[in-house]
Amino acid sequence: MVTKDAPLLEIVGVAGAGKTTLLTTLKRRDPSVFTDVMVSKLRRMELLIRHTARFLPAFLCRAPRGRWLSWDELRAMAYLEGWQRVAFRDRTSAIVFDHGPIFRLVQLREFGPPLAASPAFGAWWNAARRAWARALDLVVWLDAPDTVLLPRIEGRDQRHVVKHKPIATALEFLASYRRGYEKLLAEMSYEGHLRLIRFDTSRVAPEAIAEEVLIAMRSGPAAGSLSERARGGSPS
Repeated sequence: MVTKDAPLLEIVGVAGAGKTTLLTTLKRRDPSVFTDVMVSKLRRMELLIRHTARFLPAFLCRAPRGRWLSWDELRAMAYLEGWQRVAFRDRTSAIVFDHGPIFRLVQLREFGPPLAASPAFGAWWNAARRAWARALDLVVWLDAPDTVLLPRIEGRDQRHVVKHKPIATALEFLASYRRGYEKLLAEMSYEGHLRLIRFDTSRVAPEAIAEEVLIAMRSGPAAGSLSERARGGSPS
């Protein structure tokens, strides 16, 4: 069981990579792992109003080029700030994010509106990136070959933006997230102490991945910048 100064980690990966399966396996192996990081409705609303007031002038200056931030994007921004109250306090149990700060930072940069390219938004985004580079201890990056991922996406019950879409559209969507993760993690490696472990979930079983992750969680933060270990080869 993880104890005082427990780590903060995020599971990242493209659709179908096995993030939910790993999260479930970790919880079963160590029930003390905390996975439900909440931001109160009042705090979310406060942040939504603040972000609207902050970026609406920049949006109006760029009009009519592009759209305003979507509801999901505004919520992502609220979570990126709201979660920091949890991230920077003492912890007695490990906290594991799924669809956490790295996912949301990539989502905003890769798929956000033209406003995301504005200096005002860029300054906010970079500040959030630096904060999370300091907060996160471990990133677990799951992936698999596209020939494995696409059938997984099509075969599951959940809705997804590329489900039933042309193969070329789905492949470009997956590639965009991979590029986003590569770029963001490279940037964060210079600003924090986080470690990175990568797994090919077509080659390594969830139980084996969970075992390695639990070992990494208990070993404490690595000195220096981001280090990387790959397990199961590189998806292609």
